[in-house]
Amino acid sequence: MTNLPEEEKKELSQTPEQLEETQPLWVEDRDIEPKLGVPTDLREEEACYNQPAEVYQRMTQPVLPQGGARTLAVGAMCACLVVVLSLIGYYIPVMSPLLAFMVPLPMVVAGLMCGLATGLVSLVAASVLLAMFIGPLSAVTVGVRYCLLGLALGVCFRRGYSGGKVFAIVTVVSTVSIALGTVFSFWIAGIPILQGIEKMIASVTVVYDTLAEQEQMLALLPPGMGMDEYIAVLKRTTVAILPATFVIYCMLIVWVNYLVSSFVLGRMGYRVTPLPAFSRWQMPLSILWLAMAGFAFGIAGNYLQMELLANISFNLLYMTIPLFLLCGMSVLYYYLQRREIPQLMKMGALLFLIIFAAFGFVVLTVVGMFDAVFDWRNLHGAAARK
Repeated sequence: MTNLPEEEKKELSQTPEQLEETQPLWVEDRDIEPKLGVPTDLREEEACYNQPAEVYQRMTQPVLPQGGARTLAVGAMCACLVVVLSLIGYYIPVMSPLLAFMVPLPMVVAGLMCGLATGLVSLVAASVLLAMFIGPLSAVTVGVRYCLLGLALGVCFRRGYSGGKVFAIVTVVSTVSIALGTVFSFWIAGIPILQGIEKMIASVTVVYDTLAEQEQMLALLPPGMGMDEYIAVLKRTTVAILPATFVIYCMLIVWVNYLVSSFVLGRMGYRVTPLPAFSRWQMPLSILWLAMAGFAFGIAGNYLQMELLANISFNLLYMTIPLFLLCGMSVLYYYLQRREIPQLMKMGALLFLIIFAAFGFVVLTVVGMFDAVFDWRNLHGAAARK
């Protein structure tokens, strides 16, 4: 002890508690294995908040496996779960409506923990195993329609994308994958694609033939229009907006899967980027340009008497107008929230403007469009670190 330098003597004389106080907050305890996900202990969170923004971002990123046997084991387990959930939905008809929300979950975990490459291997393995039980056609359909969606969602979570960016990317992946799955099904079954699309349209519009037999429909007819003409207009309109309806369906599927995945991953100890609060919803300028293109195609189609341009206009407006309506409702909800109006009154005001006031529908849509340009709530300038 007497031959030691003064600094080492001072360190040896200190108690463990005093040594812990002298260490920086970001020093890790090497004896404790780091958990997957961001720190959940309150003291660790407070220590993170005390660091600069760059250090805070690194400390709160999930600690995920980077290759090796553990990653392969997780991928194999996720492939087996995809097979089990798919078989449950296939052999139990009551569970089949939940197939679109159950099957993507294991692939979300695979994309988050294993990355894109191992996730794709897991997807292929699950499809091969499923083909042994339900046939190649059904296996590929499940893999393309549902597993690709879950894998894209997990990879976006792993890369830390914002909620809006995740929603946009996965919606594109879901739309393309479901369309490819449908075309592949026609091809495997030996049905020409155009004939298959005609059968799908016939199955959608068959309900109008039933409505034509109802006498109560006569009271809903516009003046000077017969029942046959009215049903023909409905069928043409339905066929014209089928692409937009398909995209909106995919958006709803992605939204539900986003919520379910966020809840399940949260229970597992992970934290993913949540969607913004409803009072902070705002469409990017690219969506506004799509709406403007829809108006332009509509004007050109009426002027040139071109049905193709009119159909493009229908689809663009049918996809974008509801989005701007939601953003207009978000702007109104934001200002009602600032006034500390009770929640029930806020929801009642929004429902009244939508259901009972056609003028309110138009006003909220226009407000949502202008908010994308002028940013009335200063959302881009008020980026606060949570």
